[in-house]
Amino acid sequence: MKITWLYAAVLGLFSVAMVACDKDDDNVTVPGNNPVIGGKGGLATLKITAMDDTLAIDSCKIYIKYNAIQMPTSFDDSAVCTFSDQKPPVVTFPGLKKGSYYLYAKGWNIYESQTVHGGIPYTIVNDTMATYTLQIPVQPIK
Repeated sequence: MKITWLYAAVLGLFSVAMVACDKDDDNVTVPGNNPVIGGKGGLATLKITAMDDTLAIDSCKIYIKYNAIQMPTSFDDSAVCTFSDQKPPVVTFPGLKKGSYYLYAKGWNIYESQTVHGGIPYTIVNDTMATYTLQIPVQPIK
């Protein structure tokens, strides 16, 4: 009789422990199917220019959000456009891993005398050393 109560108590505690353990399936790592998380620590470089139609915006700041495909509420890093070798002004983000990024540009169109902005998602699909040249289309802030 005491053994039956002991088994019932152990089974009851085991049942409570099983229910109390809440596993978040989104963070499960399956061998060979690891989630791709963008961020620093890789081999890729993004070179980005903000473009208002055919005009490269030379006074702008470009923001980057790691592991995002939609406009975020905050960003992980930013840089100001710089000129190099008579090419359009660019922002360079080196050392990025394979993964998703959201890029946002905000600047001043000197010819139209207006603030412009725009954003795009971008995915780096390889873990190889490569430089990706991108343009972010921008338009006036309304």
